[in-house]
Amino acid sequence: MATGARLGSSVSLCACLAGVALLAAACSPQEATFREQGLPEDLPRHVWQLEVLQVPTAVTRLDWLSSPRLKRLVARDAAGLKYLPTLPRSLRELDIRSTSIPGPGHVPEGLESLSLGGRQVRTVAGLKSSSLLELTLEDVPNLPNLEGLPASLQKLVVTGGDLLTDAGALPPRLKEMRLEKTQIRALKGLPLSLRHMTLKDNGAMAVELPPFLESLAVKGQSVPMEQLAFLRNLDAPSPGQLRVLPTFLQSSQGPAFDPRIREIAPALILLKLEGATGAELPDLPPSLEELHWPGGTKLDKLPPGLKRLYIPYPPPDLPPPDFAGLPEGLVLTDLDISGTEIRADALPRTLRSLKFSSYRFAVVSGLPPSLRSLDISGSSTVTTIEVSALPLVRLDVSETSVSKIPKLPVTLEDLDISNTRISDLSDLDGLDKLRSLTLHAGQLESLAGLPESVTQLYFVERK
Repeated sequence: MATGARLGSSVSLCACLAGVALLAAACSPQEATFREQGLPEDLPRHVWQLEVLQVPTAVTRLDWLSSPRLKRLVARDAAGLKYLPTLPRSLRELDIRSTSIPGPGHVPEGLESLSLGGRQVRTVAGLKSSSLLELTLEDVPNLPNLEGLPASLQKLVVTGGDLLTDAGALPPRLKEMRLEKTQIRALKGLPLSLRHMTLKDNGAMAVELPPFLESLAVKGQSVPMEQLAFLRNLDAPSPGQLRVLPTFLQSSQGPAFDPRIREIAPALILLKLEGATGAELPDLPPSLEELHWPGGTKLDKLPPGLKRLYIPYPPPDLPPPDFAGLPEGLVLTDLDISGTEIRADALPRTLRSLKFSSYRFAVVSGLPPSLRSLDISGSSTVTTIEVSALPLVRLDVSETSVSKIPKLPVTLEDLDISNTRISDLSDLDGLDKLRSLTLHAGQLESLAGLPESVTQLYFVERK
């Protein structure tokens, strides 16, 4: 009897210890840390399938990251991240610009794109990677010039830098450059390889444009008109075509566009008119294919070959755009008409891509039948979206009042459900082509239901 009692006690004790062990496993420090960092508890079990991962601000550790397939890691806003583990050899893109990491130590072999911030500026001078093609430097202090960068660079983005007054000798193969809020006073002797350039809010800057430039965007500063004289020769075979005409700041009242656009750039195919809200369009080149005209409402003078039109947020005192008044024969494929009072069923039926943020109705239906991309983000009134019959490849319902994943077409490849009330992935079954999914930090406790086809997982901040 005593033996039986002792045996029963032993069994009970074992069961109790097993229960404690299970409880400890379920509430292990690592899993608690995942919850605190806004990540699903079972994320490490899905890392193997990922090629792209973006982590949220609250992430402080990445020692669980062991994906042999990972090609891109974005931790740009994870300010509490203080060190990097050994990175996968497969990695090609790394963004750590706002972290507390003092520097990556060395550029992983094979890395092609690197984004650094002020804390990592000390690593810039030591970048010797022959594979690095793109480099972003954000808010970099104590950087006197841009000399000594890898000769392999083809794209360079620099923002901020109070001491950055001289560009210096730039990489000889550079094709694209963006300078924003620097103190650089002169750009001369730029590489002949340069094709695309953006200058924004750099103040007074003397610029000598390279002769084969295809794309130029200027904001917050001026470029003298005589600098663009060579653009009259764009029909020559080698230079190509000007794709973006600069916006000229003429006074503190805002930017304006030159009415001689058709004369200056007869082969123009892309034009951005910022600050021209409600204005009359100038005589545009018939070659134009893409027009950015925020607040534009008068559509009767659009060139006949236009395909992509971006006219978001018209002034409330102007009538909404009238698509019935489009020039005859005009076939629009891409449209941004965010912030208007037009219903989706009143849009051109030829559309393949639509951005309609701040949609003002609860139900989104009657969309163009050939639509492949729909962005309805930032529409808090939207509760229902009818898209199952469309050939959609991309859908963004972030920051809407959608509470359940709608019935989706099997063609879908890219889905953004961040900052919605959706709390599980059970309705993603059968989406075998889904490649990219965007969530917000803390949105899900578990990734149960995540299709194995998903290789890109983005965690954005909760709003």
